[in-house]
Amino acid sequence: MKKLPFVLVLAVVSHVAAAESSDDAVGSVGIAGNLSTLGAGVTIGFPMTPNVSSLRVVGNYWNHKTTRTYSDVGTVDIKVKLATAGVLLDNFPEPESQFRYTVGLLINGNQSTAVGSPVNGNYTINGVTYSAATVGTLSSTVKFRPLAPYLGVGWGDIARDDKGFVFGADLGAMYQGTGKVVVSVSNPTGDPTLASNTAQAQTQAQQRIDKYHFYPVVGFSLGYRF
Repeated sequence: MKKLPFVLVLAVVSHVAAAESSDDAVGSVGIAGNLSTLGAGVTIGFPMTPNVSSLRVVGNYWNHKTTRTYSDVGTVDIKVKLATAGVLLDNFPEPESQFRYTVGLLINGNQSTAVGSPVNGNYTINGVTYSAATVGTLSSTVKFRPLAPYLGVGWGDIARDDKGFVFGADLGAMYQGTGKVVVSVSNPTGDPTLASNTAQAQTQAQQRIDKYHFYPVVGFSLGYRF
């Protein structure tokens, strides 16, 4: 898995080298900044088949922290991290059209963590109340599969042969699979029932996450073709 980013970069470099040595290669390398439901990021576009397809190397990141209050677990500090990178292949059904179909593969580092604070010195886990001294720290994490296929449609070509500014838009979905939920306490032996109720709370949270396999992607970009 650690070798995958290197393989992606190697594939892009090989493509660019081949394009530069081919008389059929038409297009410009483009760079764009983008903002989407995957976060803020950068896109580098390379021409493939003239006026038919292009390749985009993308990276996105966003980090958000918030605090919520719940009746059972009290105040919860939540941190959401969106981190994706990968390659997207754009195909234009009409040579002169800006409309495109997009398929791709993303390295998915999206995850969230949550740390709870007790209510009046107590936590309620699976309907059972425990003192904060018994529980210690109550926390949870949600992570997703590391590779996520992408399918979508869009507008704009970052790697056409005409130079200048270019606007882009994307609408699609990333298949992230089933997220894995882990609910834990820092003192699981503090009470004989604590471990089993924590496990039950994790199961209930997992059942809610199991409903969501796709991550919607809506994004816009502004770039320049060199």
